[in-house]
Amino acid sequence: MKKNTLLKLAFLGLLSLALTACGTVPPLSWPGLAVDAANDRVYLAYQNKVTALNSQSGTPVWEHPSENDKNFSVFADPVVVGDTLYVSGYNQTLYALNSANGTSLWSFTGAGSKFVASPLVSGEQIFAANADHRLYALNGEGALLWSFSTNQPLWGTPVSADGLVFTSSLNHFLYALDAQTGEEQWSTDTGGTLVSGPLLHQGVLYIGSFNSEVLALDASSGEVLWRAATDGWVWGTPAVYDGQLLVGDLSGFLYSLDPATGAENWHVETGGSITGTPLVLNDHIYILNEAGSVISLTPQGAIVWNQDFGTELYGSAVAAGDLILVGQHNNTTTLVAVNESGTRVWAYPQEQ
Repeated sequence: MKKNTLLKLAFLGLLSLALTACGTVPPLSWPGLAVDAANDRVYLAYQNKVTALNSQSGTPVWEHPSENDKNFSVFADPVVVGDTLYVSGYNQTLYALNSANGTSLWSFTGAGSKFVASPLVSGEQIFAANADHRLYALNGEGALLWSFSTNQPLWGTPVSADGLVFTSSLNHFLYALDAQTGEEQWSTDTGGTLVSGPLLHQGVLYIGSFNSEVLALDASSGEVLWRAATDGWVWGTPAVYDGQLLVGDLSGFLYSLDPATGAENWHVETGGSITGTPLVLNDHIYILNEAGSVISLTPQGAIVWNQDFGTELYGSAVAAGDLILVGQHNNTTTLVAVNESGTRVWAYPQEQ
């Protein structure tokens, strides 16, 4: 369906990043989610609030900020590590909150533009990509260690392994940096705009681009191992499951590819643009699309059920136990939990 709508979102998102001085264009976002399975918590980051809820009942636990703050706005999925919740701010701020009660631990305000991507927490370091063209490396207290500059905004979440951190840019390049110093180790021009971060799996980086393709690159050298064409632009980060590379595109197709060669195993047309990463839970694949569908599929690509939510769905579903959590924008209900049969279990705010 509405590929044009997402193209407008991408264009307006780029425009809004350019108009940082006066905030002429409001933030365009969908709800961001993080699950803390050990404590039965889900963290919902949307517009000007972060809300912690019981993941099994939808009961609110805390909100941050506790009072309305027009300067506080969030975009990406938060990240919970131990007792700290990291939140990317659309107001040029990266926040660290106490995950138990939502109180502020520290904030980093040294960036020049918006944090569109979720941060990466790796050991004692935090890596945060910013729309000011820079990747920032912070220590555990939020102090700047180093920054690396490109010539276009960074919208994707970095990944790291073996002393390297990998980050993507809208300038088509994927970079490998020394995690301790920020020194560039290699860079590869993928040939297309990269709005999401890569997946790193067994020494290979997988990433989709606005050149309507998925690429595999050797993480040690940046060499392109293969390219696989898609029907539409690729917005979301791929996922690996059971020997398959799963990825969706803005034409509404979900693809299963061979991770070693890029050869297609199967594809399914879902009927709406896909912006998120496929979720795998208990041997089923779950995907959201802009047509408002939550779709459950078998590992062979057969559709088990298709639940119409009645509003556009962007981003990725997340799992909390056996529940599938779906964020909604443009709706009075922001978060919905369904079971593996697609039956609604709870909603937040609670429907009247």
